[in-house]
Amino acid sequence: MKFLNSIYEKKILFFLCISFLLYGNTLKNGYALDDQFVTENSYTNKGLKTIKKIFTSYYAESDGKNNYEYRPIVKLSFALEHELFGVRPWVGHLINILLYAICLLLLYKVLLLIFHQQTSTFNLLIVLLFAVLPIHTEVVASLKNRDVLLCFCFVCKSSYN
Repeated sequence: MKFLNSIYEKKILFFLCISFLLYGNTLKNGYALDDQFVTENSYTNKGLKTIKKIFTSYYAESDGKNNYEYRPIVKLSFALEHELFGVRPWVGHLINILLYAICLLLLYKVLLLIFHQQTSTFNLLIVLLFAVLPIHTEVVASLKNRDVLLCFCFVCKSSYN
């Protein structure tokens, strides 16, 4: 029981460890096929100079014919990343891992509200089960899926405020 109490006191550290244990191997990955829409071949690699274009263009554009979705916050996150660290794949993967850890923490807080009559152990087990689901691999490992991580964070955060 003492071990569980120490985990509860250090939840963010625990969720960071779980995230790095599951997805730390992505840090050595390069860009995936679809990451070009938001990384190397995108205007976001010029940093924050492109803010106006970020908020006035589509999420993915190619040759003026295949334009789809509007996700300026995600593009802004890539522009900020590229402004601070340059165009480096490992930084993008690190950010996705950190976002995943934040998602786990926010999910835990939402579960505490929903299952307030249950023990914290129950909620922690649900988050652990959620964390290890293999379906999350693409979301964390592919940089273009940062929109899913951010969306999950925003939904969870809005659920308990």
